[in-house]
Amino acid sequence: MVDDTTGVRVIARHDIPAITTVEVEGAVFDLGEHRDFRRHAAMAGFIPENARLAVAWTRLDPGKSLAPHVHPIPSMIIVCQGEGRLLGELERPLAAGDIVLVPAGRSHGFSGSEPSGIVALSVQFEQSGLYERAEAPMVRPPSAADPLSELVAYSRRRLEAHVNTPYFQLLRGGLLRSPEARAVFLDLLQRWSATFQRLMLLRQATCVEPSFAEGFSRHLQEEIGHDRMLVPALGAGPRCRDAIVEATGEWFVAQMLTRDNAEKAALVHLVLEVSAHAFHSEAARAFQGEVHLAPYFSVHGEADDGHAELGEELLRDLAPEAQERLGAIVRDGWDMLEAMLDRMVVLIRRAAEAS
Repeated sequence: MVDDTTGVRVIARHDIPAITTVEVEGAVFDLGEHRDFRRHAAMAGFIPENARLAVAWTRLDPGKSLAPHVHPIPSMIIVCQGEGRLLGELERPLAAGDIVLVPAGRSHGFSGSEPSGIVALSVQFEQSGLYERAEAPMVRPPSAADPLSELVAYSRRRLEAHVNTPYFQLLRGGLLRSPEARAVFLDLLQRWSATFQRLMLLRQATCVEPSFAEGFSRHLQEEIGHDRMLVPALGAGPRCRDAIVEATGEWFVAQMLTRDNAEKAALVHLVLEVSAHAFHSEAARAFQGEVHLAPYFSVHGEADDGHAELGEELLRDLAPEAQERLGAIVRDGWDMLEAMLDRMVVLIRRAAEAS
């Protein structure tokens, strides 16, 4: 309906052409009822093309499901009416007023619940709507996720095992109550922190690609000087020099000279920062209330999760084949990090046994 005087127009939802299914590489996705705003000629002309905001009505009747899937761009789902359930990597009930934020490459799906199903708005802020072009929908099964999503999932799996390694068990046990073991633990931690500072500086100094330079610089500014925060806690305790710890630490420094910026970003953000967030969170509990250590662990606990996400931001725009080749450096990075931490555990236990 158009008001000829004002040009104001009301478009009913049922006037927007709907699609109910799409097929991608032989997989059929039941969308329920999906109405992309740009599929209506008047709305396509009204929404500025350069804004590229994509909005679509979507509806799932009771008992209907959109199976878990992934998209190459972020998506925001605004539940407008009814009830349903979020499926995939995170599962939980949904009700009117809920807003679901889905990063690119994350598995998600929806189902409609009794009595009326679920009605929602699907919003994208870049490129085109997920199903705006029914002949080329931006959807894949989880098994066909983009290489970066698979790499992030691999790091998550490594982290799940990582937090149960001897180094993390050390934090949860009573061994660090030994003054000798504690002194060696802190000395080794400070040495690794200083090594991390060097690799961060080297990464920044050798970066000439604008697409990486700003993110690398921001990360460096947030990390600079953190290694000195541990010095007051060291006191006059013993200093532990060990060839294996130094060699594994220097391996990470060497990668800043021999790898390209994408590999450097993957190594730092999908390995070291993922591990660091878990470590500093655990260590903050282990050393709770100790005035010399609390600032070091608290500042890292707050920042490291964001630093891990920065890696995905830096790598997201790479071509799929470029993302795929990062698997080797990420696997090697996790292996080298755990070799270094395992050696630290041997040295810390040795110090406790000698006391």
